[in-house]
Amino acid sequence: MLVPPPAVVEDELLTSSFSKALQTEVRTELQRFFSRYYGEDSLCPVGFYGGYFSQAVFDAEVQQHAMSFSGIPTGLVSAEMTDYQVHFNLNLWGAMSSLSVPLDPFDWEEFRELLVQDEAISDRKSWRLVRQAVVSLYKLCGAFLADIYYLSVNPLHEPQLFALESELKPLWSEELAAQLREIQERCLAEYLEELRAQQEQVRQQEEEERRQREEAEARRRRAAEERRRREEAERRRWRGETFHYEVVLLDRYGNIDQRNAASNRGYTERLEGIALEMANIPAGSFQMGSPSSESSRSSNESPQHSVSVPEFFMGRTQVTQAQWRAVAQLPQVHRSLKSDPSSFIGNELPVENVTWYDCIEFCARLSRATGKNYRLPSEAEWEYACRAGTTTPFHFGETISPEVANYDGNYTYGQGKKGVYRQKTTPVGSFNAANAWGLYDMHGNLYEWCLDDWHGSYEGAPSDGRPWFKNDNHSQFEEDWQHWLYAILQHSNSKLLRGGYWDRNPKYCRSAYRYFVNPDRCYYYWGFRVALSRPRT
Repeated sequence: MLVPPPAVVEDELLTSSFSKALQTEVRTELQRFFSRYYGEDSLCPVGFYGGYFSQAVFDAEVQQHAMSFSGIPTGLVSAEMTDYQVHFNLNLWGAMSSLSVPLDPFDWEEFRELLVQDEAISDRKSWRLVRQAVVSLYKLCGAFLADIYYLSVNPLHEPQLFALESELKPLWSEELAAQLREIQERCLAEYLEELRAQQEQVRQQEEEERRQREEAEARRRRAAEERRRREEAERRRWRGETFHYEVVLLDRYGNIDQRNAASNRGYTERLEGIALEMANIPAGSFQMGSPSSESSRSSNESPQHSVSVPEFFMGRTQVTQAQWRAVAQLPQVHRSLKSDPSSFIGNELPVENVTWYDCIEFCARLSRATGKNYRLPSEAEWEYACRAGTTTPFHFGETISPEVANYDGNYTYGQGKKGVYRQKTTPVGSFNAANAWGLYDMHGNLYEWCLDDWHGSYEGAPSDGRPWFKNDNHSQFEEDWQHWLYAILQHSNSKLLRGGYWDRNPKYCRSAYRYFVNPDRCYYYWGFRVALSRPRT
């Protein structure tokens, strides 16, 4: 609240009676007045500044001061004293719309004449009472502006001015009080309207949020139902297809002893007309590694240990060149792939000359295209699937024969016999000699990449069939292995290869045999097949 000194016309009588004394009394009395009635509100107290101006402020200067204080709620009470009247002007800005209130002039001369009619009032006292009357008018004006300020802050404020009527009599202005009541009613009405608008907005927002929740819940239920139907259809599709094949068993001399018709469940993934058959590998436990009695075994196949493998799916054959080409044309995920990397050319021949990183990229592209989580098998999964319930060196039995597998037939294993050395890969599944779960070429043709890092023995190996990486404490192998695919791609440790290949001695084709190379190397001995964890239900 700014109160500049009153402007007093050049008059010797006025100057001596009002100029200095009135200025002092206005500043002192208003300071006390505002401190008492308007200074205790901790949120928005009214500050009184009676000494800010050293001289009077006229109407023409008010606009300039309003611009100077535009960011601060400010009330300014200015007065001009003539030889018989005092003219007050009230200005307020920054609290609500700028307000300028002209007040009816106070006829101080008439007021003094009434006073001097009382013989008990001396001339000196009459001038003092006139000054007090002027000060009371200042209070009235200041209280009016202060209450308007409070109403702008809090429309529920009860104006202090109404409680000061008795104190400010006989100078009480019903005109100002009426204006203040009108402003109070307007502020309250605007507040209530705003409150109603806010309540309506809150109601609409709550209604919208409720509607959105209901829609989200409906979408969630529809999505859950759709997911359930899709998963059920997927389960029926995955488990609803039956593969028929022959399981071949050899005697100790490598002769075909039995050809037994068998079947297994699974599903077929189709890409651009290219079929990828996936066999169901049932959950179970087995002894991983080789016993000390097994011929040609290596120390890295020890210690033999029990592993429990969850149900999963595995490619019935090594990935063919036609399958590779169909996936290699899909959009890149992490790295580029050659469409035809192989040295031996043929659609049904297994793809070779691929690095471990290439196989990871193949699985990533296939996963993105199908919505499934294809990957390389773990080493434990590979051996478990290869053995298919057997404990002999080969799933065929105690030995192997070039009649049922592609390896260097110039060499034998156990009491087996020699045979043809083909010196190249053969079409996948061409021997028509599957294991008990319908997997072909698990012995020979090509080494197959596994997901794991190489370890020189099975000391500390996981027992749950998950891939074994160095320095990861057997971290959880999630069904959605894409979540840690980036981490996998950072691995530069040597990787596992299993199964032997076309140019290899049969002892290297045993179920337990382990081989390793750097993941960035490729050769025409190395291929792979894909695996897939059983979906969670």
